[in-house]
Amino acid sequence: MFLQLTNPKAIFFFLSVFPQFIDLSNHYAAQFFALVLTYSSLVVIIHCLYAFFARRAKSWLTSERGGRAINTVGGATFVFFGAALATAKRLGRSISYLA
Repeated sequence: MFLQLTNPKAIFFFLSVFPQFIDLSNHYAAQFFALVLTYSSLVVIIHCLYAFFARRAKSWLTSERGGRAINTVGGATFVFFGAALATAKRLGRSISYLA
């Protein structure tokens, strides 16, 4: 929580987005605290989900079948982009980067 509150991006996010959801006729600090607590809770839940799915994917990715699938997808991606570059048309004019 301390790290989020000292992060400049988080501070700018809080200052730019949260005022839209705060009613000025009610207690400002309580509303702001509720919004920050909600945001922080969502961040913790999302990171826990990342960790959960990463742990589940680890066993598959480190297996021979998973490694073969990753290599196949990676190789196919390189072949696709290589074919796309080979068949791309050149621009009719030359571009000089040094001029």
